[in-house]
Amino acid sequence: MKLKEQGFSLIELIVVLIISAILCQLTFVGYNRFVRKSKAFAARTALKNIKSECLANKDLGLNLKFTLLDINSYSINTRDKDSCLGEINNGLVTAIPENPDYLPTYSYDFVSGDMKCSYNGFLKGLFDDCINLKDKFEKYKFVVKDSYKERGCSSYVIVKGPSWDEAENNAKKLGGNLVTINDIEENKWIVNSYQKLVTYNNSTGNITGSADTLPRAWIGLNDKDEEGVYKWSSGQEVTYRGTIDTGHMSGMKKTYGRFDPKTGLRDDSLPLVNEFIDQDVSSITLANPKNDEFWFAGSWEDNWNNYTHYSDGIAEVPTCLE
Repeated sequence: MKLKEQGFSLIELIVVLIISAILCQLTFVGYNRFVRKSKAFAARTALKNIKSECLANKDLGLNLKFTLLDINSYSINTRDKDSCLGEINNGLVTAIPENPDYLPTYSYDFVSGDMKCSYNGFLKGLFDDCINLKDKFEKYKFVVKDSYKERGCSSYVIVKGPSWDEAENNAKKLGGNLVTINDIEENKWIVNSYQKLVTYNNSTGNITGSADTLPRAWIGLNDKDEEGVYKWSSGQEVTYRGTIDTGHMSGMKKTYGRFDPKTGLRDDSLPLVNEFIDQDVSSITLANPKNDEFWFAGSWEDNWNNYTHYSDGIAEVPTCLE
């Protein structure tokens, strides 16, 4: 009796080869991602070390120089090769990759202390902190097109928000909050940048019209958690509050006398018919000549969150590397 010969059929061999090829490909992709991240991490760490060295030399009163390093797949660009003052044209010390589509570019600004990165590639999830935020933000329907702007370590954009809560939630989806305004310079920049883009009472950018059409937008200042205790939704310290109109300020009731139907004039001795309800959240008037005024949203309605004159909020997203 002959035993049946054992072996693999041609189909079985082909299946094994296909599976092996797939496993090899997955291993290669995983290894390639690891190598790219390792190179980028080394460049970022090197630039952080340069920053620390430059700041230390400044504190010690030494020449503003740093130790020039050799980084795999990267070159450090600055004036005189090792100057903390950066390149002459932009003032940045940059770690530039050989292929910017393969690895991110890192930069350090000695004057401001900011570190940022940018990335031309499109491999999702690899260098998300360096991708073009304008393109990323404008994929959302609630972001107003062409409203993206940068200033310092922040990116700004207009988000739709008939209510403060909705605008704040949309800002959080982008990785930020409704804007925190730290000083009068930033306030003026916000006004000049967005006064022609913000919609209020169905009118866009009407900076010469009546008070009913002047552009206004939600900002992060609020006292929703504790009456009279103002804070920014970003959690930052309140260092600047502008010239808040006290007639609309949270906790301040503003009452009006009833109009006499015979004379058409207001008579404060008659019974009161309306009063401003307590307001918790603030907006900014983007056409104020002083460029420094915040308003708490006034409303005759039962709830400030239903104050339908508003359409937009200004979102701020941090962009600098730690």
